[in-house]
Amino acid sequence: MLTPLLAGLGGFVLACSLLLAAPKQRATELLGAVTVWMCFAEFLSTMQSGHFALWRLCVSVATLGCVMAVIRVQHLRDLTRRAPDTRLADLDRRTISGIGVLPPLDAKLAQLRGEDVPAA
Repeated sequence: MLTPLLAGLGGFVLACSLLLAAPKQRATELLGAVTVWMCFAEFLSTMQSGHFALWRLCVSVATLGCVMAVIRVQHLRDLTRRAPDTRLADLDRRTISGIGVLPPLDAKLAQLRGEDVPAA
């Protein structure tokens, strides 16, 4: 029988090996896929054994959450290295074709409209 400890360790090893195997793929997508696989495996186990091990599933998903937290901290550290004098809230977020995740600031909107930008 798979204990919660072994499920957590297995999830950690699976996540790390998958992240190393596909370095150009986004980590959030890979870890999301691992989460889906673990939930599916737990439901298959439930169908076979007849009882649902919620605690084991929670430990597995929490382990993947910890891996994601480490990746997010690494990303924030990289952003602060690029712009050390910028506050964390103002760091550039990932953008797709110039469309940011956060709404643009008033100065950026004025620049996009072609208006004169007031000096700071």
